[in-house]
Amino acid sequence: MRTFFLGCLGLLLASCASLAAYDVLYFQPALTRTRPLIKQHPESDRSPPPLFAQLLTFTAHGDTVPYATRLVMASSDPEGSVKPTWAWQARYATWNQLVVLHTSESERTAMIASLGFRAEPEHGLTDVARRRFGKEPGQLSPLQLAMLAKLLVLGPNQLSEAQLANHAAYLLDIFDQHLTPSPRRTPGPSVLPSTDTQKKARERRASFK
Repeated sequence: MRTFFLGCLGLLLASCASLAAYDVLYFQPALTRTRPLIKQHPESDRSPPPLFAQLLTFTAHGDTVPYATRLVMASSDPEGSVKPTWAWQARYATWNQLVVLHTSESERTAMIASLGFRAEPEHGLTDVARRRFGKEPGQLSPLQLAMLAKLLVLGPNQLSEAQLANHAAYLLDIFDQHLTPSPRRTPGPSVLPSTDTQKKARERRASFK
């Protein structure tokens, strides 16, 4: 029994040592390359409007780590993409844990707002807001901020402007329901928007210009 225990302890220590070495040799250099890219962006990218940050987290189901992980991985493999291989999945899972260890939620939000619009001609939130709406991020309406949050998820060429506004309106209203849940409803995410949500979404779309 003692030999078995010592063997397990040895494997655990070896695994921790391997992870620490991998962290220093591969992950931290990639994160070091990513951070200066964020600093090159304006303050409105590095500290986006609070509603945008909340919608971004809500759209990511409360977890921005996977998105941030892909951005850090891109700095070490700019041409890389999601690869359905065991090696890529293992690397991705490891980097997920290291992103949690080395970054805060605010840094991940800044990273996504600055570098996440990679399919757009302009990569940052501020440039995309200026190009699409002619405004700074802090001047955008809630619907426009929701459109940019959905744009990060869906990509720029997936939907027309009207369809994007439609998705953003539903996002806002479901987000509102999440913040102020009705005591008559069973807690938990809604699968379909309520009739009231659909009505409010139509009103938001009608007011969008």
